[in-house]
Amino acid sequence: MKKWGLSFLAVIPFLLWGNYARPDATEGEWLMMVVSNITDPKREGEFNYWYDKIDIPDVLKVPGFMRARRGVSVEVDGALKTALHDPSGKYLALYNIDSPDIDKTIIDMLLASWNMEKNKRSIELIDVTERVYYRRRVIDIDNTQVQLNAGGQKSYLLLVKIDCCKDMPSTEDFNRWYIDQYLPKLENMKGLIKATRYDLHRVVMIEEKYTPKIMIVLEMDGASDADVINNFAENIADFGDSSGIDSFQKTIMYRKVNDALRN
Repeated sequence: MKKWGLSFLAVIPFLLWGNYARPDATEGEWLMMVVSNITDPKREGEFNYWYDKIDIPDVLKVPGFMRARRGVSVEVDGALKTALHDPSGKYLALYNIDSPDIDKTIIDMLLASWNMEKNKRSIELIDVTERVYYRRRVIDIDNTQVQLNAGGQKSYLLLVKIDCCKDMPSTEDFNRWYIDQYLPKLENMKGLIKATRYDLHRVVMIEEKYTPKIMIVLEMDGASDADVINNFAENIADFGDSSGIDSFQKTIMYRKVNDALRN
């Protein structure tokens, strides 16, 4: 994880600030999202080895951290580019967490990061642009048992980030639209394995960073980058315009390169 040094102490007060998770979200199931860049692209091999062989195993030793998935952003050109948005960082890591006390778990993770640095298990190549904790609201679609990864297929993670809503009536309108219109589109999308909705809990960054309140993680399989983007665009790329609700949406796509479970 990113070096903390003395700045570790500066992060602790952020954990005392607002809890944004919805009260009806699934209790005890969380997600940590880390987006990052590499400071020296010529050393990408070293960076990837460290992430997969050192950092992820260390993070999965932190109490409550159960699964880690890592992805690399997909670059597209031409008409397909309009279906996606540029990421804040090239690399994505998603960590599934089981915890009855997420704020304690966040502190445990910060302490673990500090110890990684102290024990020289961190790396100077990583520049973290986002570190966000979400509470899992619900798994809306799960085709895991009926649509397994076929030979030659690649796996992808699409993050649909939604900024909604201003008040309770607009939230209710959005949830109604999400259930009645958006989910049926997802169910018809070729290659979709799972769709999971999350609500923002905390942004853990030293510098203030605004983050949309809702994130949907789409797990997809496809023969190629273009195949997955086309399947997405044909169904829900017009999300922001079609809802008729005061909301903002952006979708970022990553090709999955690692999927590890806690030992």
